[in-house]
Amino acid sequence: MTAMRHGLVPINDADFNSFLAILAQKMKKYKDTLDLTDEDLVVILAWQKEWQEVYLPTVNRDNCTLAQVRKKNQKKKEITLKLRAFIRAKLLFNPGMTDGMRIEFDLPVRRPNSPAPVPATAPFVHVAAGDRFAHILTFRTEENGRRNKPHGVRGIRLYRKFNQVPQHNSDLDFFGEFTRSKITINYTFDDSGKTAFYVARWVNTKGEAGPWSNIASKSIS
Repeated sequence: MTAMRHGLVPINDADFNSFLAILAQKMKKYKDTLDLTDEDLVVILAWQKEWQEVYLPTVNRDNCTLAQVRKKNQKKKEITLKLRAFIRAKLLFNPGMTDGMRIEFDLPVRRPNSPAPVPATAPFVHVAAGDRFAHILTFRTEENGRRNKPHGVRGIRLYRKFNQVPQHNSDLDFFGEFTRSKITINYTFDDSGKTAFYVARWVNTKGEAGPWSNIASKSIS
């Protein structure tokens, strides 16, 4: 079972103790591969010694004092902060570190970045009247579907045309890109009586857009 962690370092005392031992052992094993120094190893061994001096007397809770437990907890907090910085500086982003070595060190294995696909579906756009001279637009994965975004989608590109139903994409004016699934568009008295037509497309994290949505329209009043 994977140890409970706070960041890179285990929370449980016994897991924390094992983690320090593994760290020292594997740093010795891969010292040259990871271009570690003798000083790096000395630092870890010193922290391990400091920890065990306060941890071992508290293993049997029936034979330790509250003061010893508090001292142990404080020491773990101090070492944890230093350990995180050390691991990030010396190990986590070390170019010599392989995924196999990460497993041995009990460190997170990096997940490969999978390319975001071009959105394959069109959003469903719904428009309703808001306060005076305002439209409320919601974007769903499909009609009556959830107000969320498909996998790999960063947001939605919204297009608009006034007073005439758009017959072609070129009839539309780009209005903006949004990450929220619900937005409000405010108009003024001068826009009163106009009809706004809206069309949208999902856009992925690479800026690639998917199919066009339905046409949603509402008069401004």
